[in-house]
Amino acid sequence: MADFQRLAPELRSHLKRKPGLWVKLKLDPWLLVLLLVIMSFGLVVLYSGSGSSEIAVQKQMVRYGLALMAMLFVAQINMRHVQRWIPLVYIFGIILLVAVLSFGVGAKGAQRWLVGSAFSPNWFVVISSQSLLDGRAFVRPPAARRKIGCISLRGTLPT
Repeated sequence: MADFQRLAPELRSHLKRKPGLWVKLKLDPWLLVLLLVIMSFGLVVLYSGSGSSEIAVQKQMVRYGLALMAMLFVAQINMRHVQRWIPLVYIFGIILLVAVLSFGVGAKGAQRWLVGSAFSPNWFVVISSQSLLDGRAFVRPPAARRKIGCISLRGTLPT
């Protein structure tokens, strides 16, 4: 008999159980409840700030529903598959930044927008570079993982 089974016989039934609904959906129930509380508070603030407009609240509830469905969809994506595409997204972001230098539009003293759009391509580079550093941490030995974590954390801290 293994030490674990001898020391904790009452846990044997727990180990034989199948994963629950939250594990299958890849969601954290406590964070979901907290998110729903914050969303409810936002609806109350919107209702009082819009002059008791039920139409504005209903529109926001539809947006919340779409956002929750998108969250559920994104939670099901395997991150190992996403990691394959991150270097390409990074290169695409660099190409877009070069395009901004060539024919970008200036706004408020900075040239950061592509012509005819309200889209700033620097977010491709910001998100993909963070993901590139974090993704590399999965395949490196623990010592390199700590260094990459420090670099990654350093990039997210406000300056």
